[in-house]
Amino acid sequence: MESVDPSNRHRKRRWFQFGLRSMLALTALVGLSLGLSAHQARNREQALRTVRQLGGTVHYNNDAPEFVNRFLGEDWFCRVVAIDLAFTEVTDTDLERARGELAQLKTISWIRISGTSVSYRGARRLRDAVPHATIYYGPYKPFFLPKVRNRIPMPGSGESWLQPSVQN
Repeated sequence: MESVDPSNRHRKRRWFQFGLRSMLALTALVGLSLGLSAHQARNREQALRTVRQLGGTVHYNNDAPEFVNRFLGEDWFCRVVAIDLAFTEVTDTDLERARGELAQLKTISWIRISGTSVSYRGARRLRDAVPHATIYYGPYKPFFLPKVRNRIPMPGSGESWLQPSVQN
């Protein structure tokens, strides 16, 4: 009987063979990315809940499929575009409490607080917290305002908008 020497045998290379170390690293990376996205979604969901408790409406784009929205909720895969708090009972103290949560929403293009009892100082503090968004405020409901960058109106001048503090 002929014996086979193990050193002479050719090993077949398997293409989808992973070591334990690489599988653990891959599992850790997937878990870390899922945890980070869940944390961001939870923060966004809390901010949107706060806006809705203040009586405002949230405008957002949601690109997720319908079955995902039903399973996880609409707020998980949304991109918040605008927040409308116009003609609600919002005050400076309400905005001060919600400032940290609104600052975490990085995709907001505008926030409207016109027709509220928010002062000019409160609008400026909101603009400082959310520098990438245009803040609309004042006693009336503006729809179309000129696009002027880095211009801050003076109190009592009749202008009712705050542009972002940084240029895009």
